[in-house]
Parts: sequence; structure tokens; C-alpha cells
Amino acid sequence: GATTYRWLRKNEKRTPPARLYRKGMYYYAYNTAFYIDHSPYVQIHHKSKFTPGVEKMPDWFLLRPLEKYAINLGGTVGSLKGDDHITLFENNSTGTKIGTAICYESVFGDYVAEYVRQGAEILFVITNDGWWGNTPGYRQHFLFSVLRAIETRRDVARSANTGASGFINQRGDVLQRTAYWKPAVISETLHLNDKMTYYVKNGDQLARVSAYISALILLVSLVQGILKRQNSLF
Repeated sequence: GATTYRWLRKNEKRTPPARLYRKGMYYYAYNTAFYIDHSPYVQIHHKSKFTPGVEKMPDWFLLRPLEKYAINLGGTVGSLKGDDHITLFENNSTGTKIGTAICYESVFGDYVAEYVRQGAEILFVITNDGWWGNTPGYRQHFLFSVLRAIETRRDVARSANTGASGFINQRGDVLQRTAYWKPAVISETLHLNDKMTYYVKNGDQLARVSAYISALILLVSLVQGILKRQNSLF
């Protein structure tokens, strides 16, 4: 992974992530994953799910000036430009399709499932977890990869620059895991899968049903409160 940049062409329409270099010159910054094999071409994926307040500020006019005060968590700071589509990597020799989530993207189950819907047979996660420090944060972030493995039935290879890195099989078993802030080299044989789970086919239905139920409970509570207040007046 790397921070990459692209200059805006003259007269190219700017969108809010554009950054001023000097008068009349603007550029976009990206958080990028690269896939390099024996092919002469380098495949790239730009992160599109951004860490709020660090890689993405709201586009509201009143909040735009706050971007200069974005929290520095040890990576790219300030609003980034991202892809508006899923990018699959494909091995030039075997045709294996690989889904690669960058850091915060691994938190979103339905987003990762879209890689599988488009043909990913294995998943990778690359992340900068150094800014968490010795808190539950980096542990919880690792566990999101376990959930993604279970939801999609895909083996996951996770590479964190400061740990915890590791390998997770399709059942969510952690095959190997490195310690936090400890240099390590690990390897593992992972397996491909081209079958789709119920979750991949249907998306995050549980979350949607839960949202509807929560809205219904809130509505019922409001109606009951209004009725009780009216009854108390008579």
C-alpha cells in the first residue's frame, strides 16, 4: 500500500477532495493498494471507505475549514479521493480473483461481500493499526476480519504494519497471528472458494430488519406516550 497522488488537468472540474498545491494547481490524494505479479501491469485499488475526521471531512460548507485540523493518526491526513466502484485484483498466471480491503473498509460487511459477489475467491486486508496504541482498538479491528471470513466463507490474509497480522480460514479460525509492535514473518497456505454464502447473496438483512424493528419500537413508544398524556388530561 502507499499514498498516491494525481494532478488535476487544466480545466478539469474539481470535487471537494481536491487539494491546492499552489495557485491554479490542484491534486487528489489516495490511499492505494497495489497488486504486482509477473504481468507488466500494476493493478491498483483506491480506498473508498474513509476514516471519518482523518481521511474524510463532511462536505458541508461550514465544516470544510476544519479539514486543516484533521487528526494525524500516522497515515494520510485530510480528505482523500476514492474509487466509486469495487476493484478486484486478478493473478495473471492463475486467474485467481482477489478482494483487497484497505484498513477501515474491512469494517463494512456488505462492502467486503461485494468483492465476493464480483468473483473474489480470497480476501486480503492491509492496514495501519499503529495509531491505536495498546488499546482494544487494534484487537477489535483484527476481529472484523474474522467476521468477514465467516460471512463470506473466504480465507483472509491480514497485513498490519505494526500488527496484528495473521491468517484466518473460511470458518473464522485464526491460523496464525503476530504480536502487536513485534517484528515477524509468517506464511500460510490458504484456500480458494468460489461458492457464495447466504450473507453474500442477500446482504446485511439482519441490520435492515433490526433498523425497521427499532423504528417500530420508537414509533410505538411515542404513540403510547402521547396517549398516556392525553388520558391524564381527562
